[in-house]
Amino acid sequence: MHKSVRPLSIILFLPLVALLTSCTPTIPSVIGQPLADAEEKLEQSGLRVSIKRKQGFDDPSGIVVEQDPQAGKKFEKDSVISLVVTQRPILTGSFTLIDSDINRTAEGCSGRGGYYDIKASLQVVVKDEKGAIIGVGELEEDNYTGKGRGVICEFPFSIKNIPKAAFYEIEVGRRGSLKYSLDELNKANWKVDFMIS
Repeated sequence: MHKSVRPLSIILFLPLVALLTSCTPTIPSVIGQPLADAEEKLEQSGLRVSIKRKQGFDDPSGIVVEQDPQAGKKFEKDSVISLVVTQRPILTGSFTLIDSDINRTAEGCSGRGGYYDIKASLQVVVKDEKGAIIGVGELEEDNYTGKGRGVICEFPFSIKNIPKAAFYEIEVGRRGSLKYSLDELNKANWKVDFMIS
């Protein structure tokens, strides 16, 4: 025996398909938003977020400037959206002390005698060409693990959100300074190293 489809079933089924199709979510626009707000909005929409950083001075740091896929596209839950976020340069580097009279203990490494001030927490200051302070950080704990641990301390440092300037003067404590142009720091990937012995 052959059953036929009832017209009423078809009439009820078609609007249901149309309703389900129209309920497929679309990607919201997060361009111009701070990263934390954008991530929250996208994750609440059921998306996973991938972040790429774009270094530059044109936009405030931490703002979404690109998204892929674009806003308005339909997506399935747990799809990945890539965001490009602005980031001002991060100045990184190290300060190395080489001396036969250093103090290395379980708490870290530090200088003695004429180098007594060289230790973790020593201030690192960045100034622009006018002498204005535009960034401040400090030496971090010694991380030297090579030969000569008895005579070498190496302190890394990093300073975030450095604004654009024509020239930069980087000073560690009262130990003098190094000067770089914007082009020189760009070529060095914003990494500088000090050494004193």
